[in-house]
Amino acid sequence: GKLEKGSTVTVYVSAGTQNTMVPDLRGDDIAAAKSRLEGTGLILGSHTEEYSDIYPQGQIISQSVEANTKVSKGTTVDVVVSKGTKPTEPTTEQPTETDPPAPTDPSESGSSEETKPGGGDPRSGA
Repeated sequence: GKLEKGSTVTVYVSAGTQNTMVPDLRGDDIAAAKSRLEGTGLILGSHTEEYSDIYPQGQIISQSVEANTKVSKGTTVDVVVSKGTKPTEPTTEQPTETDPPAPTDPSESGSSEETKPGGGDPRSGA
């Protein structure tokens, strides 16, 4: 990396390796992110979806190259898009459908205590 005598120091303008600043895409949707990246000479890569409590559905949560990082033009930036808030109804944690309707009913108590050790019944929405 030593400079020869009389060489110009405009290295960063050399063809194809011009650096650009990565925009902060969080909160943008895919279309906005794509146009912002293309405007700075970058490419929108793949996008995956994850649940988020902070960002509404369709907005970008995170990006593979951090914002305000200098990268060469043509770099691909992958993003993670919000699927919205995770559903609150219990999906796998508590199989409430199979529970007896009234676990405290004396006629059910024997079977429900055997199938539910630790007494998980009160929190299942009784």
